[in-house]
Amino acid sequence: MRIGRVYSPMTVALHGVLYFGLDENVGPVDLSISPLQRPTWEEVVAMANWLVNNEERGAACSTWSFNFPWPTYRLVPPWKSAMAELLGGLFLLEMFRATGETRYQRSAWSHLHSLLTPVADGGLAIADRQTGGLWFPEYYSPQRPVPYVLNGMMYVLLGLKHASFVLRDDRYFRAFQLGLLDLRKKILGFDGGFFTYYDSVGNPADEKYHTFHVRLLDLLVAATDDDFLSKIQVRWKHMLKGYPLKEPLIFLTCLLRSGKVPFAS
Repeated sequence: MRIGRVYSPMTVALHGVLYFGLDENVGPVDLSISPLQRPTWEEVVAMANWLVNNEERGAACSTWSFNFPWPTYRLVPPWKSAMAELLGGLFLLEMFRATGETRYQRSAWSHLHSLLTPVADGGLAIADRQTGGLWFPEYYSPQRPVPYVLNGMMYVLLGLKHASFVLRDDRYFRAFQLGLLDLRKKILGFDGGFFTYYDSVGNPADEKYHTFHVRLLDLLVAATDDDFLSKIQVRWKHMLKGYPLKEPLIFLTCLLRSGKVPFAS
Protein backbone atom coordinates (compact mmCIF):
# COMPACT_ATOMS: atom_id res chain seq x y z
CA MET A 1 0.00 0.00 0.00
CA ARG A 2 1.31 3.43 -0.94
CA ILE A 3 0.40 5.89 1.82
CA GLY A 4 1.41 9.02 -0.07
CA ARG A 5 2.43 12.36 1.40
CA VAL A 6 1.04 12.88 4.90
CA TYR A 7 1.74 14.79 8.11
CA SER A 8 3.26 12.59 10.82
CA PRO A 9 3.43 13.82 14.44
CA MET A 10 6.38 11.48 14.96
CA THR A 11 8.44 12.97 12.15
CA VAL A 12 7.69 16.52 13.27
CA ALA A 13 8.66 15.64 16.84
CA LEU A 14 11.89 13.98 15.72
CA HIS A 15 12.97 17.14 13.88
CA GLY A 16 12.36 19.15 17.05
CA VAL A 17 14.36 16.64 19.09
CA LEU A 18 17.20 16.91 16.60
CA TYR A 19 17.15 20.71 16.57
CA PHE A 20 17.43 21.02 20.35
CA GLY A 21 19.98 18.21 20.72
CA LEU A 22 17.64 16.08 22.82
CA ASP A 23 18.97 12.96 21.08
CA GLU A 24 21.79 13.10 23.64
CA ASN A 25 19.19 12.32 26.33
CA VAL A 26 16.63 10.12 24.57
CA GLY A 27 18.74 8.20 22.08
CA PRO A 28 19.92 8.36 18.45
CA VAL A 29 17.67 10.04 15.90
CA ASP A 30 17.03 8.29 12.61
CA LEU A 31 18.33 10.85 10.09
CA SER A 32 16.55 9.06 7.23
CA ILE A 33 13.18 10.37 8.46
CA SER A 34 13.20 13.05 5.77
CA PRO A 35 15.49 14.93 3.37
CA LEU A 36 15.24 17.80 5.88
CA GLN A 37 17.76 16.96 8.58
CA ARG A 38 18.68 20.08 10.55
CA PRO A 39 15.73 22.48 10.35
CA THR A 40 16.03 26.25 10.62
CA TRP A 41 14.49 28.16 13.53
CA GLU A 42 11.62 29.29 11.29
CA GLU A 43 10.90 25.69 10.33
CA VAL A 44 11.07 24.58 13.97
CA VAL A 45 8.54 27.25 14.96
CA ALA A 46 6.23 26.12 12.16
CA MET A 47 6.54 22.50 13.33
CA ALA A 48 5.86 23.38 16.95
CA ASN A 49 2.80 25.39 15.94
CA TRP A 50 1.56 22.50 13.82
CA LEU A 51 1.79 20.18 16.83
CA VAL A 52 -0.12 22.60 19.07
CA ASN A 53 -2.78 23.27 16.44
CA ASN A 54 -3.37 19.59 15.68
CA GLU A 55 -3.51 18.16 19.20
CA GLU A 56 -6.60 16.43 20.55
CA ARG A 57 -7.44 17.49 24.09
CA GLY A 58 -9.03 14.95 26.42
CA ALA A 59 -10.20 15.07 30.00
CA ALA A 60 -6.94 13.66 31.35
CA CYS A 61 -4.35 14.52 28.68
CA SER A 62 -3.74 15.54 25.08
CA THR A 63 -2.65 13.28 22.23
CA TRP A 64 -1.88 13.37 18.53
CA SER A 65 -3.50 11.08 15.99
CA PHE A 66 -1.89 9.57 12.91
CA ASN A 67 -4.47 10.10 10.19
CA PHE A 68 -3.18 7.56 7.69
CA PRO A 69 -3.08 3.74 7.60
CA TRP A 70 -0.06 1.73 8.71
CA PRO A 71 -0.16 -1.59 6.81
CA THR A 72 2.56 -3.35 8.82
CA TYR A 73 0.20 -3.68 11.78
CA ARG A 74 -3.04 -3.22 9.82
CA LEU A 75 -3.75 0.04 11.59
CA VAL A 76 -6.44 2.31 10.24
CA PRO A 77 -6.68 5.97 11.24
CA PRO A 78 -6.75 7.34 13.78
CA TRP A 79 -4.01 5.59 15.73
CA LYS A 80 -1.58 6.93 18.33
CA SER A 81 1.99 6.55 19.55
CA ALA A 82 3.55 6.87 23.00
CA MET A 83 6.88 7.63 21.34
CA ALA A 84 5.36 10.59 19.47
CA GLU A 85 3.78 11.88 22.70
CA LEU A 86 7.09 11.68 24.53
CA LEU A 87 9.25 13.25 21.83
CA GLY A 88 6.64 15.86 20.90
CA GLY A 89 6.15 16.80 24.55
CA LEU A 90 9.88 17.24 25.13
CA PHE A 91 10.18 19.27 21.92
CA LEU A 92 7.40 21.65 23.00
CA LEU A 93 8.93 21.93 26.45
CA GLU A 94 12.13 23.17 24.82
CA MET A 95 10.09 25.59 22.73
CA PHE A 96 8.64 27.06 25.92
CA ARG A 97 12.10 27.41 27.43
CA ALA A 98 13.33 29.11 24.25
CA THR A 99 10.38 31.47 23.70
CA GLY A 100 8.54 31.81 27.01
CA GLU A 101 5.22 31.15 25.23
CA THR A 102 2.98 29.40 27.74
CA ARG A 103 0.92 27.61 25.07
CA TYR A 104 3.96 25.45 24.37
CA GLN A 105 4.31 24.68 28.08
CA ARG A 106 0.64 23.79 28.49
CA SER A 107 0.71 21.54 25.44
CA ALA A 108 3.98 19.87 26.48
CA TRP A 109 2.69 19.06 29.97
CA SER A 110 -0.60 17.69 28.60
CA HIS A 111 1.11 15.39 26.09
CA LEU A 112 3.70 14.14 28.55
CA HIS A 113 0.84 13.42 30.95
CA SER A 114 -0.51 10.91 28.39
CA LEU A 115 2.35 8.65 29.49
CA LEU A 116 1.01 8.71 33.05
CA THR A 117 -2.55 8.01 31.87
CA PRO A 118 -3.92 4.49 31.17
CA VAL A 119 -5.11 3.74 27.65
CA ALA A 120 -8.64 3.24 29.04
CA ASP A 121 -8.62 6.93 30.04
CA GLY A 122 -7.23 8.20 26.74
CA GLY A 123 -3.53 7.89 27.55
CA LEU A 124 -0.73 5.66 26.28
CA ALA A 125 0.26 3.63 29.35
CA ILE A 126 -0.53 -0.10 29.23
CA ALA A 127 -0.47 -1.88 32.59
CA ASP A 128 0.63 -5.52 32.61
CA ARG A 129 -0.82 -7.47 35.53
CA GLN A 130 1.66 -10.32 35.06
CA THR A 131 4.79 -8.17 35.27
CA GLY A 132 3.38 -5.40 37.45
CA GLY A 133 4.92 -2.91 35.04
CA LEU A 134 3.94 -0.53 32.24
CA TRP A 135 4.49 -0.73 28.49
CA PHE A 136 4.42 2.35 26.27
CA PRO A 137 3.38 1.38 22.71
CA GLU A 138 4.92 2.99 19.65
CA TYR A 139 1.78 1.96 17.74
CA TYR A 140 -1.58 1.92 19.47
CA SER A 141 -5.14 1.45 18.28
CA PRO A 142 -7.93 0.08 20.49
CA GLN A 143 -9.22 -1.81 17.45
CA ARG A 144 -6.05 -3.89 16.93
CA PRO A 145 -3.79 -6.11 19.08
CA VAL A 146 -0.90 -4.02 20.39
CA PRO A 147 2.47 -4.74 18.73
CA TYR A 148 5.25 -4.40 21.28
CA VAL A 149 8.04 -2.48 19.51
CA LEU A 150 11.35 -2.58 21.34
CA ASN A 151 13.12 0.54 20.13
CA GLY A 152 10.04 2.72 20.70
CA MET A 153 9.70 1.47 24.27
CA MET A 154 13.35 2.22 25.06
CA TYR A 155 13.09 5.73 23.60
CA VAL A 156 10.11 6.41 25.87
CA LEU A 157 11.91 5.11 28.95
CA LEU A 158 14.92 7.33 28.35
CA GLY A 159 12.59 10.26 27.71
CA LEU A 160 10.65 9.64 30.92
CA LYS A 161 13.85 9.73 32.95
CA HIS A 162 14.83 12.98 31.22
CA ALA A 163 11.34 14.43 31.83
CA SER A 164 11.50 13.54 35.53
CA PHE A 165 14.76 15.50 35.79
CA VAL A 166 13.62 18.52 33.74
CA LEU A 167 10.18 18.80 35.35
CA ARG A 168 11.35 17.63 38.79
CA ASP A 169 8.28 15.45 38.93
CA ASP A 170 8.60 12.05 40.64
CA ARG A 171 5.59 10.69 38.73
CA TYR A 172 7.68 10.45 35.58
CA PHE A 173 10.50 8.68 37.40
CA ARG A 174 7.96 6.22 38.81
CA ALA A 175 6.62 5.63 35.29
CA PHE A 176 10.22 5.08 34.16
CA GLN A 177 10.73 2.50 36.91
CA LEU A 178 7.52 0.65 36.04
CA GLY A 179 8.44 0.69 32.36
CA LEU A 180 11.90 -0.61 33.15
CA LEU A 181 10.31 -3.42 35.16
CA ASP A 182 8.17 -4.42 32.19
CA LEU A 183 11.08 -4.17 29.76
CA ARG A 184 13.25 -6.44 31.92
CA LYS A 185 10.48 -9.06 31.98
CA LYS A 186 9.91 -8.93 28.20
CA ILE A 187 13.27 -8.17 26.63
CA LEU A 188 14.44 -11.77 26.21
CA GLY A 189 11.46 -12.28 23.93
CA PHE A 190 13.20 -9.96 21.46
CA ASP A 191 16.37 -12.10 21.39
CA GLY A 192 16.38 -14.26 18.27
CA GLY A 193 19.58 -16.13 19.10
CA PHE A 194 21.79 -14.45 16.50
CA PHE A 195 19.68 -11.36 15.81
CA THR A 196 17.03 -9.25 17.52
CA TYR A 197 13.35 -8.85 16.78
CA TYR A 198 11.99 -5.42 15.92
CA ASP A 199 8.66 -6.26 17.56
CA SER A 200 6.63 -8.92 19.35
CA VAL A 201 4.86 -9.88 16.13
CA GLY A 202 7.93 -11.69 14.78
CA ASN A 203 9.42 -9.05 12.50
CA PRO A 204 13.24 -8.93 12.64
CA ALA A 205 15.41 -5.89 13.21
CA ASP A 206 17.66 -5.01 10.29
CA GLU A 207 21.20 -3.76 10.93
CA LYS A 208 20.03 -0.18 11.54
CA TYR A 209 17.44 -1.12 14.17
CA HIS A 210 19.66 -3.73 15.80
CA THR A 211 22.26 -0.97 16.16
CA PHE A 212 19.56 1.22 17.72
CA HIS A 213 18.74 -1.60 20.16
CA VAL A 214 22.39 -1.79 21.23
CA ARG A 215 22.81 1.98 21.57
CA LEU A 216 19.54 2.46 23.45
CA LEU A 217 20.41 -0.38 25.82
CA ASP A 218 23.79 1.24 26.37
CA LEU A 219 22.08 4.49 27.40
CA LEU A 220 19.63 2.64 29.69
CA VAL A 221 22.46 0.75 31.37
CA ALA A 222 24.34 4.02 31.90
CA ALA A 223 21.18 5.50 33.45
CA THR A 224 20.43 2.56 35.73
CA ASP A 225 23.58 0.44 36.29
CA ASP A 226 21.32 -2.55 35.60
CA ASP A 227 23.52 -5.67 35.48
CA PHE A 228 20.87 -7.79 33.70
CA LEU A 229 20.43 -5.27 30.88
CA SER A 230 24.20 -4.79 30.72
CA LYS A 231 24.73 -8.48 29.95
CA ILE A 232 22.11 -8.34 27.20
CA GLN A 233 23.70 -5.21 25.74
CA VAL A 234 27.10 -6.95 25.57
CA ARG A 235 25.54 -10.02 23.93
CA TRP A 236 23.64 -7.95 21.36
CA LYS A 237 26.71 -5.86 20.60
CA HIS A 238 28.55 -9.07 19.65
CA MET A 239 25.66 -9.90 17.32
CA LEU A 240 26.43 -6.79 15.27
CA LYS A 241 29.44 -8.48 13.67
CA GLY A 242 28.50 -9.42 10.11
CA TYR A 243 24.84 -8.54 10.69
CA PRO A 244 24.05 -7.61 7.05
CA LEU A 245 25.44 -10.96 5.87
CA LYS A 246 23.10 -12.76 8.26
CA GLU A 247 19.95 -10.96 7.11
CA PRO A 248 18.84 -13.60 4.51
CA LEU A 249 19.11 -16.29 7.22
CA ILE A 250 17.35 -13.99 9.70
CA PHE A 251 14.50 -13.54 7.21
CA LEU A 252 14.13 -17.30 6.69
CA THR A 253 14.31 -17.97 10.45
CA CYS A 254 11.54 -15.49 11.14
CA LEU A 255 9.46 -16.97 8.31
CA LEU A 256 9.83 -20.49 9.70
CA ARG A 257 9.14 -19.47 13.30
CA SER A 258 6.07 -17.35 12.61
CA GLY A 259 4.72 -18.96 9.45
CA LYS A 260 4.35 -15.58 7.76
CA VAL A 261 6.48 -13.26 5.69
CA PRO A 262 8.14 -10.67 7.98
CA PHE A 263 6.80 -7.13 7.64
CA ALA A 264 4.04 -8.23 5.24
CA SER A 265 0.83 -6.26 5.77
